[in-house]
Amino acid sequence: PRLQAEAARDPQPDLHIRGDKEVRYERVAQAMAMAQRAGVRKIGFVTEPAQ
Repeated sequence: PRLQAEAARDPQPDLHIRGDKEVRYERVAQAMAMAQRAGVRKIGFVTEPAQ
C-alpha cells in the first residue's frame, strides 16, 4: 500500500534502493518487482565506494 500511495503522487518520487552486500540479489530483484507492480516508474540504486 505504501508503494502504491507513492506511485500515485504527482510528480512521482524516485525510489532509491540501497542494497547490503550480504543480501542476495534475488531479494533486491523481488523488491524492484514489487515496486514496479505498484506503479513506481523511477527506480535507482544507491552505491557506496568500497573502503
